[in-house]
Amino acid sequence: MIAGNVAATPASLALRSAVPASEGIPSLMSRFPDLCGDLSSNDNRARVLVFEDLELPIRIGVYPQEKTAPQRVRISVELLVLPALGRHDDRIENVVDYDRIHRRIVSLADRPHIELQESLADEVARICFDHDEVAAVQVYVRKLDVYSDCKSVGIRILRTRPAQP
Repeated sequence: MIAGNVAATPASLALRSAVPASEGIPSLMSRFPDLCGDLSSNDNRARVLVFEDLELPIRIGVYPQEKTAPQRVRISVELLVLPALGRHDDRIENVVDYDRIHRRIVSLADRPHIELQESLADEVARICFDHDEVAAVQVYVRKLDVYSDCKSVGIRILRTRPAQP
């Protein structure tokens, strides 16, 4: 274990070597957008994979009126990817396959009703961590039609790779 709950995987070891020794990984993860900038300047292997504003009909909500039909939900995801290889050689097998992640996120529209946006965001993060090279993920989930005077209501989570037993 490196720090907090980040396991000593190739990705997390690369993350540790790519950041200043004076800062621990948990404190860096709290400032994810800045971390992406730090890594891009310190580690030429680091990449941020982005899914922006994927809109899906999701059965979600705790109130009775939310349980009658799917709601429009917008999902954005940023994955901090630290490939084991320092190069991609223009080959799909050397990078995280975003099509596979996209298909799995879209398939969440077919699942049974869930209560909370937090649960949906956690599930999206779990999908992203199925790729060993993903060191951290930020997920932003928003319901679009909750309030007439508000563009959206949502939750943003930041997760680092879970520790391996």
